[in-house]
This record gives sequence, C-alpha cells and structure tokens, in this order.
Amino acid sequence: MDYLLTCDCGRKHTVSRKQADQLIECSCGQSLRVPTLRGLAKLPPATEGADSPPGDTAASTISKNGENPWSGWRGPCMAAACGGLIVSLAFASWYLLQRVSIDTSYTTEMEIAEGNKIFDLYTPEDMSLVWHSFESLGIGAKEPPLFIRWNRYAEDRARRASIAGGIAAACGIAAAGIWLSSRRRV
Repeated sequence: MDYLLTCDCGRKHTVSRKQADQLIECSCGQSLRVPTLRGLAKLPPATEGADSPPGDTAASTISKNGENPWSGWRGPCMAAACGGLIVSLAFASWYLLQRVSIDTSYTTEMEIAEGNKIFDLYTPEDMSLVWHSFESLGIGAKEPPLFIRWNRYAEDRARRASIAGGIAAACGIAAAGIWLSSRRRV
C-alpha cells in the first residue's frame, strides 16, 4: 500500500513501505525523510492523482502526460508474448527431454552383426527349416527395424524442440521489444 507524504512546498509524494526511513528529493530541492513503518500508517493513503517522487518504482511507468504505457496495447501484448515464451519453452524442454532419453548410437552395421550372430547359432537343420518357412510363407512386407523407428522418432523430437525453441526466441524478442518501447515513452 502506498501513502502520501506532503512537502513544505505543498507537493504530495507517493511513498511505499520499501522507502521507509529513507530520504527522497522533492522537485523544489528539499529533502524529505520518509517516516518509519509505524509512521507510514499515520499518513493518508495514496490516490491516483498524487505526484510521485523521482525513482519511485511504483510510479515510474507513468509517462509525462499522465498515461500508463501498459494500459493500451502493450499490456495484453506483453502478457501474450510472455505466455508464449513460457509455453514454448516448456514444449522445447519436453521435446529435448524425450530426445535425450533415446539412444541413437545403434547403427545398421550393428543390426546386421546381431542378425549374423543369431544365424550363426542355428544348426544346419534349423537353418533349413527357417529357409523352408521363408520359401512357403514368403518374407512379407518389410518393416524397418525398431532402432530405425526410434532414430526417426528422436529426429522428430529434435526438430520439434528446435521449432519450439524458435518460437520461444521470437516471443522473447517480442517481449523485449514491447518492454523497450514502453521505456522510451516514459
């Protein structure tokens, strides 16, 4: 809660609890000591029309013409940009976490070597039965090995993480631009 502190010249200054027992400068050049926390309770509460001392963070967003730069389009746009930044960072983190949890070190050569090891374990009779089943039933539709599907999934997760990261960067740049545009008007 903010309070009104009146200077000897009649100018009213808005002070907050953070400024308790500090010195502030009036535009007339006089230094005013802000009362302690107990003394602040005796001051009248601040209203919107009161002047503010220089450096007061609560009133530093009010421009010279009395207009709050966040009341127009900047406030909703800043909220949307920050919301987009948070959501897209969450998605990028989620996709990166999924991508990192997948082992993509398994290669085609390793798959062929594993298949050869399995066939090396077969006896000639077992190999003949396998060959006979392939002749009678056919090989069927060739499905990619499981490791290839996991590698494709990992690539998809990395691509989605980079897209979400790009959106997060765009939202961050937009938020910074909106914030800087409000600073110039003050």
